[in-house]
Amino acid sequence: MTLLRSLFVALAMTLFAPASAHAEDVAEPAASPARTTAFVAAKTPTEVPGGPLLLGAYGLVWLVLFGYLFSLRRRQEEVEGELRDLLGEARALAQGAGDGPSEGEGA
Repeated sequence: MTLLRSLFVALAMTLFAPASAHAEDVAEPAASPARTTAFVAAKTPTEVPGGPLLLGAYGLVWLVLFGYLFSLRRRQEEVEGELRDLLGEARALAQGAGDGPSEGEGA
């Protein structure tokens, strides 16, 4: 209970701390008289070298997807095999029940 109380107090202190205590660390930049208020495009193009990472991520997603589909196919084939076996056993029991007395009848 004391751990929960400590966490609650820490959360409350963080949320309700005065904003002025945090504002002292941030210095306000001096206003430049030549600063414009309109959009100015960057002079140098910005490139993010993420192409190989993006292709790798897509490749990984496709690999996981195909692995999952292969796993589903294999499990479905196992279930179909078990169903065929059960059907064969059920047919054999049905044919055997027609030949002699059933379990419910007295012999």
